[in-house]
Amino acid sequence: MTASTIASIATNPEVTIICLAFNHAKFIRECLDSFLAQKDVSFEIIVADDASTDGTTDIVREYADRHPQIVRHFVQTTNVGAEENFTKACQHIRGKYVAMCDGDDYFITDDKLHKQIRILKDDPSLSICFSKARIIYDDASLSDEVAPKGSIIANRSRFNLADLMNTNPIPTCTVVYRWIFTERRVEDHVPRGILPGDYYLHMVHAREGDIAFLDEVTSVYRRHSNGMWWDYDSNWDKQNLKHGIAELKFHLAAARRILSDADSVWYEENRALPFAALLLLLYVRTGKVDMIKTLQDTDPKIFSRIPERLNLN
Repeated sequence: MTASTIASIATNPEVTIICLAFNHAKFIRECLDSFLAQKDVSFEIIVADDASTDGTTDIVREYADRHPQIVRHFVQTTNVGAEENFTKACQHIRGKYVAMCDGDDYFITDDKLHKQIRILKDDPSLSICFSKARIIYDDASLSDEVAPKGSIIANRSRFNLADLMNTNPIPTCTVVYRWIFTERRVEDHVPRGILPGDYYLHMVHAREGDIAFLDEVTSVYRRHSNGMWWDYDSNWDKQNLKHGIAELKFHLAAARRILSDADSVWYEENRALPFAALLLLLYVRTGKVDMIKTLQDTDPKIFSRIPERLNLN
């Protein structure tokens, strides 16, 4: 890398890679090495370290010292959680394009960003490019798999907001956005307290343009016991007792803040209301009276329609 190239990266990187890290000492070297291996594209790496306590901070500082023009290390003084950590990281973005990959995931092709940026540059009507990811289970409890599955992508190379209304095919460790928040603050457009926040970002960007799919496995999404979604598929009750209200808030925000009037009605009827009904059944079955009240307070309108949905009227 020439001195002029390094200077250009320092002042005007084409791509910003956002890497959220919390206690990722076991994984962060593999992650950062995979970023630094990217070729034929100028990029910066923002590592947002949420007050790690396991040595992650020292490792990232080592990389920042070794690559000061590329690796920018921001450390929270106290643990603030993924949502605020991400919001603060976004304040430092300088790239026109933004890639996401957390500190426990990594890229596996050295031309990932180059290919995705080329796709976005060649078609200004696109706002997102994503690819396949290999899912690995850190405890080897399940065999590796690839997402999204064939039935979801169905030989397609292009998706849109209407597709995201039905499902989220985008592994976040593969995504690149044509970043829409260059003159707007993320926190003014992404509501607090929602999950999954990345799904909401996909939908906000898809409102501005279509989504390209690169049919290659470019990244690894690691599932391990310290990950938020580690046992979502195998322990739905546990996950939704903890995060269900935040997911309902995501559905309501998507319907009311992103979608058009007609689509909003459809989405509330077919995504938000059914999910709220499932939450109520979960809370009743597990005796969580306080959560029933929280559900009602979250959105009285939706709550009042649950009996109709469950044919209890």
